[in-house]
Amino acid sequence: MYGMHMTYGSKLYVKHITKEAVKDVKIIFFPIIHNQHWILLVLDLKLRKWRIYDSLPNQMHKAGATEVINMFARDAADVFTTKIHKWFISITKHVPSQRNSFDCGMFVCKYMETLVQIEKVDWSAHMD
Repeated sequence: MYGMHMTYGSKLYVKHITKEAVKDVKIIFFPIIHNQHWILLVLDLKLRKWRIYDSLPNQMHKAGATEVINMFARDAADVFTTKIHKWFISITKHVPSQRNSFDCGMFVCKYMETLVQIEKVDWSAHMD
């Protein structure tokens, strides 16, 4: 996650991100807490799009993710050769979802763990 420090409305958003740091990177994770709920925002540099993983899917969470995208794109504008804030944003469907009101952080960790695996992601498995 390249030394990120994020506070909504803060001028300091990203530290230590350089062209060299992202040169061979395929994805960048942004764990986000929005109204006491954790979601995972993924910048997919290979597919040139943003993906949201949300264990309690809600369009309001997309608004929070969009704010993070805009701040990141502003603060890392000299790192990328394209306008990453204009890339398509999707809420990933058919991912495991929580059955309570407190496991969202664990789901974000499991999403990241699964996404870094080399094998194809099989979201049909339940996270218990």
